[in-house]
Amino acid sequence: AGEDFYFIQKLVPRGGFFSLNSTAVYPSSRISSRTPFGTGASMIKFIENPGQDFLTYNVNAFRELKSLFGEIEILFDSDTGQVEKYYNELPEGLRSFMNEEEWLRHISEIQANTAGKASFRKRFFGWFNMLMIVRYMNHVHSGIFKKTELTEAAIKLLSLMGIPEPEHNPYDVLINYRKQERGIGS
Repeated sequence: AGEDFYFIQKLVPRGGFFSLNSTAVYPSSRISSRTPFGTGASMIKFIENPGQDFLTYNVNAFRELKSLFGEIEILFDSDTGQVEKYYNELPEGLRSFMNEEEWLRHISEIQANTAGKASFRKRFFGWFNMLMIVRYMNHVHSGIFKKTELTEAAIKLLSLMGIPEPEHNPYDVLINYRKQERGIGS
């Protein structure tokens, strides 16, 4: 899992990737304690706690990120006061994750090293990358948000996307997501 994460972390900024919806991946069902995350660690938890719900990040943490990422380009030519205002209007979780001084320093550095909104956006996401997002998620789930049962979170996300709610069982939810990925609706 760790190797996959770092591979994707390098791949995404380069672009040129695509979805592959015609295959399936079957993770190995062996236990492993090499890392505290990934399939091996999940298998250990599953064996030690049979019947326990699978938990995932709270959808509201992603909504906080959306509020940050939504109009990030406006910061390209914003002055310090506007950058401070943008920070102060961010949700609590984001402000507790990075302090205002750190925010101002990074935005100022990005502004100084970009010539347009597109390059600003690219450099911003070079800083606030997937690893930073994972760090943020772990931070806000240590006190601000509570992890949610996987099927419940998946249904809530479908609802936020305006997609009719499927039956409340994992299989129907999965089928609904697969249809969405393939562009065939609900």
